[in-house]
Amino acid sequence: MQLASFLRAITIMRIILVFLGKMFRLFMFLYSYSNSKMTKPEHYSACDCHCSACEDNHCEECSCCDCGESYDCNNCARIERIVPNFKLTMYNPHSQEIENKTVKDYRNKWLVLFFYPADFTFVCPTELKDLNQKAEEIRAMGDVEVFGVSVDSVFSHKSWLESEEMLKGFQFNMISDRNTVLSRYFGILNTATGNAERGTFIISPDGVLKTIEIHTDAVGRSAKELVRKLYGLKFVTENKGHACPASWENNMKTMQPNIKNAGHAGATLS
Repeated sequence: MQLASFLRAITIMRIILVFLGKMFRLFMFLYSYSNSKMTKPEHYSACDCHCSACEDNHCEECSCCDCGESYDCNNCARIERIVPNFKLTMYNPHSQEIENKTVKDYRNKWLVLFFYPADFTFVCPTELKDLNQKAEEIRAMGDVEVFGVSVDSVFSHKSWLESEEMLKGFQFNMISDRNTVLSRYFGILNTATGNAERGTFIISPDGVLKTIEIHTDAVGRSAKELVRKLYGLKFVTENKGHACPASWENNMKTMQPNIKNAGHAGATLS
């Protein structure tokens, strides 16, 4: 009788200990989760990432989870990933009309999204003027569409293009990302200002993201470098097995990497 009572007491104690252990783990999880929320950077916008290791859903920089396991974000821009079919609301300076398109409307063309912080600023019009000076060369490529993008409204785009001397005769459509969906997806929404950072993204004719370039506000970009990248991307897409070396310009020699010439890169130039 005493033995049976003793065994029951042992069993009850084990149940209590298991329960307390689970409660402790739950407490530690909630504590670490609340800390991660408090210490996350506020500069960039969040996207919904999923960590398969700890089953947690959180992401600010899309790098790694608090549990220490790296993870992939299905809702963020990544090189060689198909870009979702976003709606693109834009101002067309030629027709002076508002147009509604989607990313898929530009399949079979190279799509360039040229993000800048805001209309009626200072570095931004110098970048767009520089880009506009390459308009004829870009058009001559035949299968490239370039868009300026900011979180400003299409009405702001229209007013800015008409008032800014540097932008007289601007030839590219201007996308309005008022709901910041594009800026969030490409990871460049600065939530402190509500504006997008300077970012250039090139999407292939089959909808795959090929280049990501992000700048600080105080440094403008070069349209010449953008055009160089377009020539390079078009060439390697049309000539499988080829690669463009550093500072490659259109019509220069390219490379054909192969195992036989490993350690002798110059031998692959042709």
